Amino acid sequence: MIIIPFRGFQVLTTEEAQRNCMKCVYEHLSDEGVFIVDTFRPYKKLDETWVYPETVQWETTAKKTGRRIVKKHRGPKIDVINQIIYPEMIYQIIEPDGRVMEFREPLELKYYYYDQLKELLESSGLKIKEEFGYYDKSSIENGKELIFVCSK
Repeated sequence: MIIIPFRGFQVLTTEEAQRNCMKCVYEHLSDEGVFIVDTFRPYKKLDETWVYPETVQWETTAKKTGRRIVKKHRGPKIDVINQIIYPEMIYQIIEPDGRVMEFREPLELKYYYYDQLKELLESSGLKIKEEFGYYDKSSIENGKELIFVCSK
């Protein structure tokens, strides 16, 4: 079994990197093997309206230390030609005395529409055996994910 879960495949933002990955998967997959890849499904046709300001996703307070932990994210830019989003994850740890430690994680993620990912898999010699829209195996048509189960 070869699996590329969650957003792992989406960090490959060039066609060369994507094709090289698929070639490697195909070469290492046994004839009885299974390959599973998962990407997020864009909730709409993405364009410049995807860009969004810093937003709090969640926050919590640690009972023992009194530290507040705040998880934020923002979408500073999008490349609609190459289908790459540039989200940034922001983590803040706020001490009880008010000191703040902040960690920023900028990302580059290629996004795919259903037909594009399907074509990439099939043109790499893989056969799609099953497809799901979420981890509960719901239909791919309306799911938040694009999950493909493939073989040679």
